[in-house]
Amino acid sequence: MQAFLRFPIILKLLLMAVPPLLLALYFMATSITDNHSRAVKMEAYLKLSQVSLHANALVHELQKERGASAIFLSSEGESFANELTQQRANSEKSLQALRQSLSNYKAYTPVLESILKDLDSSLAGIDKLRQEIDALQINVSTAVERYTQKNRNLLAITSFIVKDADDSQVSKSASAYVYLLKAKELAGLERALISRAFS
Repeated sequence: MQAFLRFPIILKLLLMAVPPLLLALYFMATSITDNHSRAVKMEAYLKLSQVSLHANALVHELQKERGASAIFLSSEGESFANELTQQRANSEKSLQALRQSLSNYKAYTPVLESILKDLDSSLAGIDKLRQEIDALQINVSTAVERYTQKNRNLLAITSFIVKDADDSQVSKSASAYVYLLKAKELAGLERALISRAFS
């Protein structure tokens, strides 16, 4: 204590100011690190939401293709052939947009990587499904179920955002959007099954 009293006043002031200054620097560094990691995660969500928008656009087109396919199969190829061809062209445009979006995207978690891998293998089978429908080699129920599975895989991207979001506002908004998409999918499935009865 005696040694401290012999220090010049400037040195005493510096020794008293350094601990609070170091503490302030520590809290600033922690805050900057937290904000940076949050910004990185929000940027990842932004990129994923762009992929999700393309996926949801494809869901919409595949819902219409599923319904047209159900009518085509129910009528044993006598109805909706032209409409089905046109709808497939629309679906292809959305599929290409999604593939383009995915080509520039890198999954940031193993769960998301698995979702995207399942989606890729599901969409790879769409040409085979269309060939089976054209050749009337598949029944309506099986065709509808295969389209529905593709849509489930597409909707899994948006569902992932809900589960992974740390920000409650992002999670709530994404959750509401997912419920809307799932309700729309159920209505589309209902239409596809009912169209069978009317063809």
